[in-house]
Amino acid sequence: MIYTSPEELLRIFGAEHPLGVCCRRLADPAGLPEGETLLPGGIRAISKPEDPLKTEGRYEAHRKYTDVQLVLRGTELVKTAPMSACSVLEAYDPEADIEWLSSREEYPLLLKPGRLLVLFPSDAHMPSLIPQDGNTCVHKVIFKVPVF
Repeated sequence: MIYTSPEELLRIFGAEHPLGVCCRRLADPAGLPEGETLLPGGIRAISKPEDPLKTEGRYEAHRKYTDVQLVLRGTELVKTAPMSACSVLEAYDPEADIEWLSSREEYPLLLKPGRLLVLFPSDAHMPSLIPQDGNTCVHKVIFKVPVF
């Protein structure tokens, strides 16, 4: 898991790395249309201008994609956990690339504008939770970066 700014991630990985491609695309986030857009390298960009938040959820994990999540407006609570601390609730669905989990550990992060969260297949996560400030909706962009 990486929690940083787009500028720092671009500096670390460079413009041609798939994570750098995501950061370069964030230079003009308003240019991403609502819904899903396919970017070079098989990267899927999903823009959700009005993503409602919830009070509870389940951990999820992916095997085919690394998630890069960025909030453009509002704040969102994301709970993370190492896969080693998780138990399967619903078996992995290869078509949807998702596995539903519970965890005996949790590490909460506040996702806010200017910060992004990179979640690798080893990172279980419970996104879209209402933070302490009571915010109930965010404008969010998620990049699905293929794992090679």
